[in-house]
Amino acid sequence: MGYTTDFFGEFTITPTLKKEHADYLRMFAETRRVKRSPELTEKRPDPLREAVGLPVGVEGGYFVGATERGEDAEVRRIRARLAAKHDAMPIDFFEEAYLELGVLDPNREPEDQPGLWCQWTPNEDGTAMRWDGGEKFYSYVEWLQYLVEHFLGPWGYRLNGSVRWQGEEHHDKGRIVVADNEISTRKATQEEFDDEYIKGIQIRIDQGLTDEQIQSALFAADPFWSENGEAFEVRLIQIIRKLLTT
Repeated sequence: MGYTTDFFGEFTITPTLKKEHADYLRMFAETRRVKRSPELTEKRPDPLREAVGLPVGVEGGYFVGATERGEDAEVRRIRARLAAKHDAMPIDFFEEAYLELGVLDPNREPEDQPGLWCQWTPNEDGTAMRWDGGEKFYSYVEWLQYLVEHFLGPWGYRLNGSVRWQGEEHHDKGRIVVADNEISTRKATQEEFDDEYIKGIQIRIDQGLTDEQIQSALFAADPFWSENGEAFEVRLIQIIRKLLTT
């Protein structure tokens, strides 16, 4: 099932990314970060990495020579070849096929990377880093730090800006702030929660909804709105409506 967090905003990059750097970072985000044999990985085609002058990295961590879909297709071809050679079923050669590609463990990230997927990626013109929109982005602050320390900083780029996050749980929200590659986070305060609560009611009052419709809409959007019980929520809506009309 997992847990999904949404992100709003982007971090500006100064100066604009060179094409080869933007291409590499985009493919880095599209490549599953798995534990690889550096020696075998060196032998695989990896033109985007080579274009930016990077080694294969710790446990092949800088490799971007195959998307997950492309690598899975290669694994299926190798398994079929090995099965035909040994008159067996392809499923019997799952590990052997990955090892032939230099993948030591398809479900474990390299030791110096925080997860299997980095979902920060450059925008179209290379002026900012943003969330790629995919679900279940874990270790997002650690991944941003990794990009700064391993790529953006050494290549001479500065990252700045503020991005808001919102997790599936209502209270899981805040901002990631970057100032000249220095990263910090700030959780939302109770006052901000209260302001958002009232704003949500005000918007729906302006839309002409009844008190019960507002309560139902807030609960449908997030069960947090009814933690205190329906009677309490409806009464609060009535008070805010009265304040807005007096």
